[in-house]
Amino acid sequence: LSIGEVQNMFDQIFNSPDIVSRHNDAARKEERERFLHHLVLKGYARGSLAAYSRRLLAIVDELGTATNLSSEVLEVAARRHAAAGGQYRSFMQVATMWYGFLGQLREEPEEQSAFCEVVDDLRAWLTHERGLAMRTINGYCWHAHQFFRWYAAEKRPLEELSIEDVDRHLIGCSERGLTRRGIANRATALRILLGRAAVRGWCSGLIASAIERPR
Repeated sequence: LSIGEVQNMFDQIFNSPDIVSRHNDAARKEERERFLHHLVLKGYARGSLAAYSRRLLAIVDELGTATNLSSEVLEVAARRHAAAGGQYRSFMQVATMWYGFLGQLREEPEEQSAFCEVVDDLRAWLTHERGLAMRTINGYCWHAHQFFRWYAAEKRPLEELSIEDVDRHLIGCSERGLTRRGIANRATALRILLGRAAVRGWCSGLIASAIERPR
């Protein structure tokens, strides 16, 4: 791929003229191309760029030309996408990256940014001590942020967290349309997150072991 070429990104990524036309004709072409070029500069391979292009196409199919979006709006669109057979988590991850890159993601209220230190500690531990792949780490940290956005509304410190709180959160995920697999992934991520938080003395050590994946 041409590092200096922002235009005609889809011609460089895809071989099929029909696929190229589909991407070129969709909404916000130039903004999608700018983001993909940004990924090229970061060293993303052609296969990864193709995957991101497809996810961006799904995003504009759901959201069109809307800007200044909140995470809640993205979640609603992601649930519609998942209900039609798409992937909730990948939609949310790429949408958050893209709108953030464009400066069009509405900042969350301050309380929803709480517990960032806990997530930062988790990321460092997974990276330096567990040696997990970056994609896996990003997934766990994304789930952690989603959980803490929910828990921040409780306005209670982490040391007061209980297994009942975690159960309520997972039930709420189901009610908000998250798939069974998505809920299972959330439960796994919370076991890892809260297990690490317990080691650090930030919450009870009994919570993580009590979290069960849906069957």
